[in-house]
This record gives sequence, structure tokens and C-alpha cells, in this order.
Amino acid sequence: MRFVSLVALASVLTGLFHSQPVYAATERLTYERYMSLPIKEKEKLVGTYVKKVGPYYVVSIDSYLVHSDLTPEEAINYTVRMDEFYKRFTAIFIGSFRINVRPELYVLKSKKSYADGVAKFMGQAPPPWSAGLFGQVGNKYALFGCAEWGEDQVNSTLRHEGTHQLMCFYMGCEVPLWFDEGVATNLEDWDVGLSAERNIYEEMFKSQYPFYLYEMMNGKVKGVGKPDLIKLLASRDDAWHLTADPRPLYAQSWCFVNFIIAYGKVGETYFNKLINGFRNGQPLAKVLPLQEQTALASQWDKYLKSVIAPHCEFCLPYEELLKVGEREEAKKLLADGLAKYPQNTSLLFYKAVDMAKGGDKKGAFEIVKNLDKQFPRHPQLSRLLGKLAYETGDKTNAQKWLKKALTENYRDEEVRKLLNAK
Repeated sequence: MRFVSLVALASVLTGLFHSQPVYAATERLTYERYMSLPIKEKEKLVGTYVKKVGPYYVVSIDSYLVHSDLTPEEAINYTVRMDEFYKRFTAIFIGSFRINVRPELYVLKSKKSYADGVAKFMGQAPPPWSAGLFGQVGNKYALFGCAEWGEDQVNSTLRHEGTHQLMCFYMGCEVPLWFDEGVATNLEDWDVGLSAERNIYEEMFKSQYPFYLYEMMNGKVKGVGKPDLIKLLASRDDAWHLTADPRPLYAQSWCFVNFIIAYGKVGETYFNKLINGFRNGQPLAKVLPLQEQTALASQWDKYLKSVIAPHCEFCLPYEELLKVGEREEAKKLLADGLAKYPQNTSLLFYKAVDMAKGGDKKGAFEIVKNLDKQFPRHPQLSRLLGKLAYETGDKTNAQKWLKKALTENYRDEEVRKLLNAK
């Protein structure tokens, strides 16, 4: 939820907390590197970067200025994690991403210290259900998170509200809520250990919204019509604030942003066209004329039918059957899915996996090679391409795909071993 209006930053903020990173100039302290450090090395980092200022430990390494009443170790962990989120976030933009202010974050231990911190900053306490928010008072901005809600909840909230914070700082203008919330809901599930591209494709399997959209598509959400992109793009912010149930708006906004950022260079172009247009204060009618909106809506409708529907009807049920060991039932479901949706990239991915397990690795390799340039991609496509290339003797391409897979997920030890194999 966005708690502030996205207004232009006052010039007094320019350069505030904008000091240079103090980590070794030759190597950025990445999340991957931090997590691999032994305890003694992490303790040295605490001594270098964590300072006690009043009631808080204050940490500043790269992008974020973090205040916390947790332990020094927890404070630096949140700092490195959010710095990595910043890096992943900026990777979805074409060109450089620059803001003239260091984003501030308060990660507070208890609901009481969180409420006290927000009240001190904003002059009023947060709602009792709030696990975090992005707040503004005049020309002061800060992101808040409450650790008492649990690690998963607070990290998801910080990514969601942190997206509002960074969008505000970067765009410096009023952004339609359908776009702002669409981006935030897509990024709230991100894993900072995965690349931006991998996170984009993982989102389909993590989000709650595909099922809600599927229900809308089939007229099963009472009092709500079918997904309508033109209507969504025309929605005003007060439609979000005044509705008793904002889920249809959130679901469609999530879907639209997922649709454009999951479709390779074409989608990336649309995403950045919207970013730059809104950043320059242009109305939607100028950024996307009605004729272009109509064409985009037609493609979005196809996405709902060819991606969202098979995902809910077959892809997730297929994975659930495999998890409980029902392989024969899973194979029957997969066959039914491919009969109904023969071009769906995820179902073809599952077919290749099944063929490889059955011994037909060359046939499986032919299928996944054809998927390499199609969108949206299954999140583990690069991994499967690399493994099948390696196992069928195509060592040159195996190296290419395995390196990409390791870039997408540095924690994949099986991929690492294959890369190091002679």
C-alpha cells in the first residue's frame, strides 16, 4: 500500500546522505559475497559499518541508510539485503538509474518500537495491521519495517514499500496507482539471491494474483467483471481509496506489469516508455494513445488466455502432483494441458523434463532450444538448457547456458559443478 503522494523532491534533499560507499572500491559488498563470509569476517564488517546513534544502530554501505534497534548483526544483514534489492530493482530499467538522495530505512524490532518510530517521523501511528510503510512528511521520506511480523512478512513488505520509495525518488512525479502498485506487487516476492530476470519469471509461481485473475476471467468473483485493461488504465486513484475490496485492481495491475516485463525486449520497451513518460509528467493519453492502448489490451487478453489460464489449470497442479509422487497422474495432466495449450512455454518445458527423465535427452534438448527465444520463459529454462547441452555433448553451448543459469541463481551448486567439470 502506498501511504504518500508521489511528489517532486525538494532541492534540499539533493545530496543528503549521498556519501560514497565505503566498502573496498575494487569490490562491491554483494549479498552473495556477504552470505559466503565466515562469522569472523562478518564481525569485522559490523565493526566497520555499524555505528550507534541515539536509540538506533546506523549502517551505510552502498545504497541505503539503515536505522535499526535490532542487533548490529541484524542491522547489517538488512542493509546488505536491501542494497542488493536496489541493484536488482535498477536492472529492470533501460539505461542508468540515478537518484539524488540516499533512501532511508528503519527496521524496528517490535510493533511498539515500530509504532513509536513511525509516529515520531509522521506525527501519527501506523494502522495496527501494518508491517511496514513508505512515509512522507513535507520533504522528508523514509521506509519503515516491523521485524516482529516475521522475516518473510517484513522482507516482502520492505520490497513492496521500497519499490514505492525508489519509484518516487526516481520519477519525481505523480504516478498512477495502477502502475505504481503493479510494479510493487511484482517485486514484493523477489529473492535478492536471484537475478532480476529470474525473479521476473519466478513471480508467476509465487504470486497470489494469477488465481484471482483466473476466477475473474471465469466470472467467479461476485460483483466484479472480467479483466479489462482499458478500464484499468483509465482508473483514478480515488477508485483505489474508496473501494471496499481493492483486490480486482491489485490483481489486474500486477498482471499488466507482469505481462510487459516478462515479454523480453518488447515488454521492456513498453515498461520503460511508461516510466519515462510518467517521469516527464506526461498524461497517459500521450504516453500511450488510445489506439496503442487498444492494441496492447488485445495482446494482454491473449496473455490471460495463453499464460494465466494454463498456469492455473495445468502448470501448478502438475507441479503439485510431482511433489507428492503422483508421476503418472502428472503425465496425464500434462498431456491434457498440451492438447489444450500446445504452444505454452511452461508446459513444453515440463514435457522436455519428462522426456529427459525417460532417457530421450536429445529430443528434450530440441524442445528447449526452441523455447530459448520465446516469452515468458520458465524460470529454470537456462538451467535445463545447460544441463541437456552438457549431457548431449554440446559443451560450448552448455558453458553459455550454464553461466547464464549461475548468473540467475548463484546458489545453484549443481550448475557450478557442471561448469567446473572437465
